[in-house]
Amino acid sequence: MQDNTATNVQPPAAGSRESYLVGIWSELLDIDVQPSDNFFDIGGNSMLAIQMSERVSKETGVRIKLMQLAVQSLGEIAADLPDDVAPGARSSGGRLVGRVKRLFGSASARG
Repeated sequence: MQDNTATNVQPPAAGSRESYLVGIWSELLDIDVQPSDNFFDIGGNSMLAIQMSERVSKETGVRIKLMQLAVQSLGEIAADLPDDVAPGARSSGGRLVGRVKRLFGSASARG
């Protein structure tokens, strides 16, 4: 059995973007993931897709569109990421969190 625990690969090493996404997808889906895999074909669902997209956005500042997860493989999505994408590149929350806070904030203000 091969150990694929290297999820924190440092850019700009070749394949670092793929390794980063493989680590996230493997963690969320609890399976071994390959660059040729499609998120939904290997058991992903819309809630996990949102979690994955938000995590990448929070950690890197790069927003992965949910439609990409539906039609592209992990390798194709990774190829679209900037070469310097790395966990920790951005620490602020995503736009979705702000929208949810505004939604619930305005709902509680109405009574």
